[in-house]
Amino acid sequence: MASSARLFIAVPIAPPVKRTLEEWTRQLSNELPFRKWTHPLDYHITLQFLGETSPETRSQIDQALPGVAAMHPPFVLSLGKLGYFGPNRSPQILWAGVEGETAPLLSLHRSTVQAMQKLGFMPEDRPYRAHITLARKYIGSAPWPSSSLPGMLSTEDLETAWSVNEIVLYQSHSGQRPMYETLSTYPLAGNTLNDPTK
Repeated sequence: MASSARLFIAVPIAPPVKRTLEEWTRQLSNELPFRKWTHPLDYHITLQFLGETSPETRSQIDQALPGVAAMHPPFVLSLGKLGYFGPNRSPQILWAGVEGETAPLLSLHRSTVQAMQKLGFMPEDRPYRAHITLARKYIGSAPWPSSSLPGMLSTEDLETAWSVNEIVLYQSHSGQRPMYETLSTYPLAGNTLNDPTK
């Protein structure tokens, strides 16, 4: 009997932008000690976390998400400023923000949540904040440099924008690196490509 899987739905990051994020983390890791840095292949923008999901429900997700994706045309995003979640003295998550056509991203998020709610997945109580997780669990002894975060990164000659052409259903494998496996991709309206490497 097939077992459940830990799933989430996300916007993938284009390979050139993943390389930019990887370069950023090289810069940042010299200044900001975190317990765990995200593997470059795992960068993404979460639309909805689903958690442990049965094979039967996954089949329903596979039936629902093509319709969600088909309602939204491709749009362009770019990397934004650094931010963090958690207290100033010991942030839990360091992230890169998202800029560009964020209104279509929010619309895509809402459509995803509405479709998944029909399958029994409840929306989160907190407002949606699109971001790309770079690191988890600050372990530095020095004070957290929140005021100097914006000046820590160089964007010269680095790719920071990409076209969002699809959404992806990922499975999380705890303890592995990379941690996330692409299960299915769903092209946005007018996009005939279905390439999980985008």
